[in-house]
Amino acid sequence: MYSIDAVGCAIFPGGDMCKDSVEDARSISIRTCVLILLFCWPVVVNSLERGDIAPDLILPIIANPTDSQLQESVKTFTRFPLLELSAYRGKVIYLDFWQSSCLPCRDSMPMLEALNAEFSTANYSALGIEILAVNTDLSIRNALDFLSKFPVSYPVLGDPSSSSALTFGVDTLPTGYFIDRDGSVQGVHKGFLPSDIGKIRSRLVALSGKQRFEGNAASMTTRDGG
Repeated sequence: MYSIDAVGCAIFPGGDMCKDSVEDARSISIRTCVLILLFCWPVVVNSLERGDIAPDLILPIIANPTDSQLQESVKTFTRFPLLELSAYRGKVIYLDFWQSSCLPCRDSMPMLEALNAEFSTANYSALGIEILAVNTDLSIRNALDFLSKFPVSYPVLGDPSSSSALTFGVDTLPTGYFIDRDGSVQGVHKGFLPSDIGKIRSRLVALSGKQRFEGNAASMTTRDGG
């Protein structure tokens, strides 16, 4: 399976959680207890394999909904409109899991925003590439505070229960999933270094099937050689 391991934050037992102060550590202590309980319970959580159909997420959009999505939330009297991942079939998706206490996310989010802006231009919109983010903070306020400092324009979904992270088998933040037009997972990017953004871009362009935009797309190393 295609996979890149870079610097990331371990969010489950077996590694230190990311934190840059005692206050951060306190703010995530409850989350740590919840995750320990989840992972000590006799439940097997398997990572998705290449070719697996991505689970269909239905999560609230906590940042950057479209006007039509906002209108729908008004009609249904909900605070946040809902987004279904399956609605993006036919698009190439980079699904990014992140959290406000994750230090590498402070680099990844602005660089993904720049990539999203590039893919939104007239020259690249034909690629049909979309970036979506899933935030796993217990508090939506923490996520929105982070986004006020590191704003993005692509949809950000909220999942305080981390149920989607468990479904996808996320064990590091940030973790991004490459999903093709048929909804199949084609790769996983764990952690983030600034030098990774070129690899992410090349992989997404390659999945779009329109490599003329990229020239010779960089070859990607797979963990299992596939």
